[in-house]
Amino acid sequence: MLEVIRRLKDLKGERVVSLYLDLSPQRRQDRKFLKVFKDLTKDWGELEEFKEIEDFLKEPSNLKNYRAIALFVSRPLKLFEVIPLPYVYKDRLIVDENPRLREVLSIYRDFKKLGVLLLSRKLVRFFLIDAFGVKEVLDFLEPLYTRPHKFHSKGSSLKGAEGMRVFQSQKFGYGEFRFHTRIREEWHRLLKEVSDKLLEFYKEGLFEELVVGGLEGEPVKDIEGHLHTYLRKSLLGYIKANPSQEKEHQIYEKVLSLLEERSLEREREMMKELREKVGFGLAVVGNQEFLQKLSYGNLRLALIPQELNLKGFLCKESGILTLKEGDCKEPKELKNLVDYLIEELLSQGVEVVVIRREPLKELAGILRWKE
Repeated sequence: MLEVIRRLKDLKGERVVSLYLDLSPQRRQDRKFLKVFKDLTKDWGELEEFKEIEDFLKEPSNLKNYRAIALFVSRPLKLFEVIPLPYVYKDRLIVDENPRLREVLSIYRDFKKLGVLLLSRKLVRFFLIDAFGVKEVLDFLEPLYTRPHKFHSKGSSLKGAEGMRVFQSQKFGYGEFRFHTRIREEWHRLLKEVSDKLLEFYKEGLFEELVVGGLEGEPVKDIEGHLHTYLRKSLLGYIKANPSQEKEHQIYEKVLSLLEERSLEREREMMKELREKVGFGLAVVGNQEFLQKLSYGNLRLALIPQELNLKGFLCKESGILTLKEGDCKEPKELKNLVDYLIEELLSQGVEVVVIRREPLKELAGILRWKE
């Protein structure tokens, strides 16, 4: 994938369609993403590339296991590149003389490597997720714990797995209470082994944040008592998952849904910070005021309403974005200024937060310094 990005960066001088599209489960219902795409094309007229993209999106097998995509298409260049993404900032379509790659690069840079641990008393599985997708670590640890069929049986075992554990309660003549005590001891021994292995992987830099999953009713949160301090701090949360049945793409979807919940929490935090700082002159609300601060390079964080569309202009001589044609000597009219705005914000190293749930109707931002 990195090779594809490098090749795209070198393209310029011909018409290229850059499309960023959300393909989350909600969007897949009744193929809503197709309507979103068609709405994005309305202001651009009829282009050959649009038909190619639509045909691609209509074929379900082309989108299998994708949560979001970036598409770069050019008939003159005979170009059709698809880049899978864990998310997009917002749905965008730009027709320009070069591919708009900043969002791809920003997401790949900022997306933290995740370790996903699935736990049950019988099975342990571990997955690594990054911006490129998900992969199971098959040799992570596979201890299988099993309970004898009866309290006084001679035990049982599950074959075909490494690190097998067998409860041998008959050796001690345990009754019901002591049998359950032995189960708890085995469970916590397993958690200790898993925690030690996780710490090794964490130190090796294989993941930065941790997600834990298990069946409802299983005490998977017991793992917290065994995690090293570093790992406890890296713990993002929990997902419901059946360790014996989940496939890689199902784990990917569940973890990204958890991340989406966390992003909504971040929206609330950022909106709270915005309200607090406006009164001190450290934040700005309003489209024109926002663009002015951007032209000065005085934005640290940008808050963009998801459904905001703005007609505007790009000043060719300065590269400044504006709502007023008179601000430019050589204005280039923009169908939706917000689509170009995200590119400019990322080029200045501004953190971009798209507001989906909180009440915000105009561009807003937190400043780098008080003017």
